[in-house]
Amino acid sequence: MDKVQRLALSLCTAVLLLGSFFSQSHGGAALVADVPVCAGDCDESGQVTVDEVLTLVNAALGNALAAACDPGDIDHNSRITVDEILSAVNNTLNGCALSLTATPSATPTATQTPSQGSAIAIRDAVARDSQGQAIRSGQTVTTEGIVTVAAGLLANNRLKIFAQESGAGILVYAPSAASMPAFQVGDRLRVTGVVGQLDTTEGVQNGTVFVDISVGSWAVLSSGNALPSPQAVQLTDIVTGGPPYVGTLVSLTDVGKMAGSWPVLGSKSTSVTVSDDGGTSQLPLRFQKNTISPALVNELSSIASGPFNLVGIVVQNAPSTNDLLTGFEIWVRGAEDVAR
Repeated sequence: MDKVQRLALSLCTAVLLLGSFFSQSHGGAALVADVPVCAGDCDESGQVTVDEVLTLVNAALGNALAAACDPGDIDHNSRITVDEILSAVNNTLNGCALSLTATPSATPTATQTPSQGSAIAIRDAVARDSQGQAIRSGQTVTTEGIVTVAAGLLANNRLKIFAQESGAGILVYAPSAASMPAFQVGDRLRVTGVVGQLDTTEGVQNGTVFVDISVGSWAVLSSGNALPSPQAVQLTDIVTGGPPYVGTLVSLTDVGKMAGSWPVLGSKSTSVTVSDDGGTSQLPLRFQKNTISPALVNELSSIASGPFNLVGIVVQNAPSTNDLLTGFEIWVRGAEDVAR
């Protein structure tokens, strides 16, 4: 048995086992839609590796987030299905040009553009209870704020931007970026959509409260606005009381790298562990693929282990639906967010 045959056997075995799991636990797998150019190519290198297929398997089993491999989540529903894994396996064995064809799903109908005066504050839209659960989850809301990170920077296939107003922030989300405008930093954005936080069908979630505008509407009210000033914090503030900071810009000083390696050009999403108090309080510092520029790599190289000053957006990747008070990270937007 040659290498390709062994690879095919091992991957197909994994998929068959996963299919059995889905049929028992979820009533079968759903068909996928809108197959990307290379389904399962997590790092968008033009080929799908065994490790990337295993990432999808782990996400399907609930051991990782679907967001760990956006190109593998073909129908953009934050779930990894057997069909999506099969598409990735096919690309591993035959190359990226031979993705499976799937039946497209229905496109949500947008609601009417909200009238002036109907918006609620972002702080109210992202309000949580004492356990970290979003109070308005599943509700349709209208809110507005200043865009703090440009479209396409944190995700390729989906819309993932943050808007902030009066010290509160929200993730503005759509499962496909194809039909969405290229929102820019400094846009005052007014959106109507459904508030979400969890994908309870799979037990997979990230805790960050978002508004899904694919089932709503949006309007850029003005552009070129000044960004909200980052709130000066210490890591212990986020570690012990993170929910109010999620989605907002924060700034820290005297930060040092405690573990991990800085990203290099060509890296996919990379994180290191940082601290600003010698290691007592630690959090992941994440660099999404599209933020890793030559300028950022050069700046990080000069920083080495620190200390350095940091600006970033607080994001939550909570470990489970029963623990929505942990799992906080800081995401940088580019070289301008780190400095010696």
